[in-house]
Amino acid sequence: MPIPCPGPLLTSLLAWACVLVASAVEGAAVPSAHAPQYDSRDRWSADTSKSYHAQQVWPKGRLLVWANPGQSANQDSKPLDPKWWLEDGVPATKPMDAETDLEFPAAPDKKRYFVSLPGGKSPITWRRHLTVGENVVVTWLHGATGNTWVKPGGKLGLLGWIGGDKHAFLRNDNPESWWVVDHLYCQKDPQASIELLGPWSVDDSYHFGSGMTILGVDSVITPQARSNLNVSEKAALVLLSGATYRKQGNQTFAADLVVRGRLMAGLPERPLTRDCTLGLSWKAKRRFLGGKADTYRCERIDDVALIVMPGASLTVHSADPTKARLVLTWNGLPVSNEVKKGPGGPENFAKLSNLKETHLEIMLLGSTAIDGLHLDWMQKGGVIVADPTAAAQWKHVTWGGNNQGRPDESITVWNRKPTGLFTMGDF
Repeated sequence: MPIPCPGPLLTSLLAWACVLVASAVEGAAVPSAHAPQYDSRDRWSADTSKSYHAQQVWPKGRLLVWANPGQSANQDSKPLDPKWWLEDGVPATKPMDAETDLEFPAAPDKKRYFVSLPGGKSPITWRRHLTVGENVVVTWLHGATGNTWVKPGGKLGLLGWIGGDKHAFLRNDNPESWWVVDHLYCQKDPQASIELLGPWSVDDSYHFGSGMTILGVDSVITPQARSNLNVSEKAALVLLSGATYRKQGNQTFAADLVVRGRLMAGLPERPLTRDCTLGLSWKAKRRFLGGKADTYRCERIDDVALIVMPGASLTVHSADPTKARLVLTWNGLPVSNEVKKGPGGPENFAKLSNLKETHLEIMLLGSTAIDGLHLDWMQKGGVIVADPTAAAQWKHVTWGGNNQGRPDESITVWNRKPTGLFTMGDF
């Protein structure tokens, strides 16, 4: 059997070796939160170059690397002590501060290790970039102003606050969602953004307080809130191509999403090329149908899946509105006659016999600029608008096969009666 000529293969291997050597010399052989290497096509898509975080310039900061990958440390071990860290390849002498970057590398023997960093009484409450390597579990109870990258096999146990005046990303390379924290607050400066990449789940609420939260291409966020979730007046929520937002379960109370600021599908510079989805849940209609209010948080019950408030906005930016749309539909999560206990508690799952309506009701009362919208599982008269003339200007609107009525029976005009949410501020 003839032996293949090694010439082209050898040339390729030598070229690849040169790349590895060059990367090692530059000190960035492995992409990380502090050195993302956006030109690495095996790590980043071509679309990334248009992202805000890829265009963000960060001043050089201190980088602390866990000195003994594979060695665990709990809070009693005082893991903030410089003795646990390397800085510039030598033992650190100064403790971290809010502008420090942290890296937890994978252990050489692939051994799993755990690091529990201190809680609210620690001398540091914020950090900048964080990289969690393979088989590393990090518990962090504070805030991030920079990038966060959880590598395959890694896990970020807790994260409370996202802030700062710069664009950043929160990336999870694991196929399953992680429960990040009981509550996750986005309090970015108005001009700044956080882009979520991969699947993320929050044990209770994701609070869209200020700045822009972007669900990146094919990313998923699943809050498990037992109350209304709000996009505040100072905040924006953006879904890019293939992204999905949905609350866990079919909650028979509270709104899945209340928009007081901006809700966008696609961005002008990154328009949709595929559908993105808001998965919504069925409601009991206790308040709207005049039924007796449940004693559980009844003061917050409005029983509408999605509300875009007066003064808020809904915008769709699509490269092809016939194929790339904002999809508003049922979240597809099962409902039975038994309340099933889930990670967020049994109240996250509706009991079928308690539901007054197994179709969706949404209120689009703010300004709308829609070109590319698909509606499914809507109840008859369940798409409520404040301005029917504005709704008549919507383009490329399609209707799925699970709607309760015909399209001409689905859009109705708001009766101008305020409900509980209209008298409440963000919370």
